[in-house]
Amino acid sequence: MKNGIKTKEQLICDLERALQDGNVELEQIAEYVVSLSKNNEKLRNEIKEYKRTENALRESEEMFRLLYENSPLPYQSLDCNGNFIEVNQAFLDAMGYAKEEIIGHPFTDIMAPECAYTFKKRFKRFNELGYMRKSEFKLLCKDNTQITILIDGNIEYAADGTFKQTHCVWIDITDRKQWEEALIESEDRYRFLYEHNPSMYFTVDCEAVILSVNQFGAEQLGFTVHELVGQSVLKVFHEKDKKDAILNIKRCVKNIGQLFHWELRKVRRDGSMIWVKETARAVKETGGKITILIVCEDITELKELESILMETQDTLELKVHERTKELSRCNIRLESDITEIKRIERALRESEEKFRALAENSPDVISRLDKELRYKYVNHGSKTLGLSSENLIGKKIEDITPLNGIAKIWVENARKVLKTGEIQEMEYEFPSIHGLKFFHSYMVPEYDDGEIESLLVISHDVTQRRQLEEELKEIVKELRHSNEELQQFAYVVSHDLQEPLRTISSFTQLIERRYKNKLDSDADEFIEYIVVAAKRMQTLINDLLNYSRVATKKGFELTDMGDVLKSALNNLNTAIYENNAEITYENLPKIMAEPGQMIQLFQNLIGNAIKFRKPEVPPKINIKVCKDKNKEEYIFSIQDNGIGMEQQYAERIFTIFQRLHTKEEYEGTGIGLAISKKVVELHGGRIWVESKPERGSTFYFTVPANYL
Repeated sequence: MKNGIKTKEQLICDLERALQDGNVELEQIAEYVVSLSKNNEKLRNEIKEYKRTENALRESEEMFRLLYENSPLPYQSLDCNGNFIEVNQAFLDAMGYAKEEIIGHPFTDIMAPECAYTFKKRFKRFNELGYMRKSEFKLLCKDNTQITILIDGNIEYAADGTFKQTHCVWIDITDRKQWEEALIESEDRYRFLYEHNPSMYFTVDCEAVILSVNQFGAEQLGFTVHELVGQSVLKVFHEKDKKDAILNIKRCVKNIGQLFHWELRKVRRDGSMIWVKETARAVKETGGKITILIVCEDITELKELESILMETQDTLELKVHERTKELSRCNIRLESDITEIKRIERALRESEEKFRALAENSPDVISRLDKELRYKYVNHGSKTLGLSSENLIGKKIEDITPLNGIAKIWVENARKVLKTGEIQEMEYEFPSIHGLKFFHSYMVPEYDDGEIESLLVISHDVTQRRQLEEELKEIVKELRHSNEELQQFAYVVSHDLQEPLRTISSFTQLIERRYKNKLDSDADEFIEYIVVAAKRMQTLINDLLNYSRVATKKGFELTDMGDVLKSALNNLNTAIYENNAEITYENLPKIMAEPGQMIQLFQNLIGNAIKFRKPEVPPKINIKVCKDKNKEEYIFSIQDNGIGMEQQYAERIFTIFQRLHTKEEYEGTGIGLAISKKVVELHGGRIWVESKPERGSTFYFTVPANYL
């Protein structure tokens, strides 16, 4: 009995039992018949309802099967062991297999070997969670090609809650992965070019704040990249050029896209100055931001990524509404992913455009060659060679110039870089349509997956520098010849003057001895003037001869400055004793120097300190030394308590024969400090004085600590 309704068999059985017992009447039989008729009607209605439900289920199943068979996305179903149960036509079309070649086989059979182990671990996690989202694997198609897929899936469970099968869909993201890698490689190449270019590259904003600087540029100025980024660009400009630097940046911002050139001074971290020729252009980036791209030359010496992921039915028995909601949630997630991918692609494209602009606007010749040394890329700097970049692409060196001489050496160096990976540089001359030019080239290897893929060559025009070097050599040669003649002249003059001067001095002294007090007082006074003048003239000639002997650098040797000082003090022993001078000093270093000249230097400076003492005050002289590690030099100081002088005369006193006092006040010719200056300069140093009247003087001089 079903739902309280007796079946036909049950009613007949009850009727037969009643007839056998004899307890039935016609009214009861009629009642049984009526009841039977009602039951039959109910049964017919119930059968109709079952058939309608069965048809609805069949239509629903057919609708989902059509959706699965005609889905544009590959679909697959696996059992609990990871073996294929079902795949759709889109799966077979994508992989190139027949259905019988897939069903029953493990999913790992068509995976790349490196992905099989990962899938087994993730499939176990799939069983635990009941779903899998955005898992990436590499599959092997029947034609042996490899594709990369992104797979989503859910698990269908039986009524008893046990694993029944998986329902998964995936998309082929092979092209997207290739474009991602291509965009990353492109950015890496231009970043490599930016970082390793032997020119200084800066990007600044409209407020003159440094946005980026390449490593070479930072190192040239004595800073690290981190120390410059975020700082005002005025930090590296000379004080007198800061105003012009700001005006130039404003000019670039006002004329976006126009190229400007200027020459200004920059200051390194150590305070030294360099002249730079800057080439600049302002560009407007996405969003309207303006950036100024600047290339400094020292003249002192990914495509749009697209992907659509669709979530399919969790199980064929789920309602269409539930599937629609699931697909809607998946679409929202995919739209978010696509937005992020587009943002990354846009950022990569902007970065590539920025670095390309830097390369194209560089005054250097920048080129990239393949392993066969064929030109793949050449910037507009090739115009300095009289060649266009279009005419160079695809050609080898021997297609441009005969492979001999410098061209042969150039090719050998290029092949050495491709073989060893070692950076090479060379300087050579090149006959261009603008005449003979000299270039200094840097050859740098470019890598792809750890292998040398190509060669980056950056060539800098050094023609002007070479010309200046040649001119400087001629000037030095002329100066050396002139200096030799001058020394010879000074020696001859001083030697030739000595003889007549000695004659004058001798005869005058003879007259003085024989006729002194025999002539009138005027004659005696005149004779005395002649004797004094002759002696002074002889002293001047000797001093001039000494000065000319210091004019050239002699053989340098490792010299103990402590021993030098002791020798100088020994030579000044009489003056020290007579003036009761007190001299203190500390341990002095060993340096490369000419010992005789160093003795003369100390003797002149200490002698001056004794000579220019205060009346009735014993001289006190202190000699010190310190080392400047930044400049790698020793700084010597000789401090006294003498009469001092006005600082305005600090330079004049080092000029030959220049005196601040009359010979009656202090004896001497005024050549000692001139000799001292020449000795210090010949040793690569500097000399100066700091002084105040009646407060003494301190003479300083420097000598390189590593002078060879």
